[in-house]
Amino acid sequence: MNPDFCFDNNKLQDLSDFKKIPDLLSFTSFYDGCKSYIVLSWLQHCHSSCENLLKSLLSKPKEDISTYLVQYIFSNFENFFLSPTWWDEISEHDKERIVEISHDNVNIFVEPHGNNISNKIISAALPLPESIEYIN
Repeated sequence: MNPDFCFDNNKLQDLSDFKKIPDLLSFTSFYDGCKSYIVLSWLQHCHSSCENLLKSLLSKPKEDISTYLVQYIFSNFENFFLSPTWWDEISEHDKERIVEISHDNVNIFVEPHGNNISNKIISAALPLPESIEYIN
């Protein structure tokens, strides 16, 4: 994906500038049967935008990082999978917010913004990150 906004709502890159090749970020999440993992990686020539994105995420309180990552997924990706148990347990308000931010991803009438990732807008209980590693 091409990150365009940080978790502090600062613009990383202008994706409407077709004269410039945008920086790319690989965002992978998976469950190994015991734990969930999220891996962000990028090539060296994309370092500036991607590192700024990661730094803005790591500036958030540790107890909120999982929430910001979930919001990032809903805001930026079309293909994601949810645990039906988790979905059934979250509040109607959070379900509405998730649907709303998911629609921003595909709505051509909404100007790009970082509001859905810069503010904590869902309150669903998510596990705290066990560890966060930044390998450069």
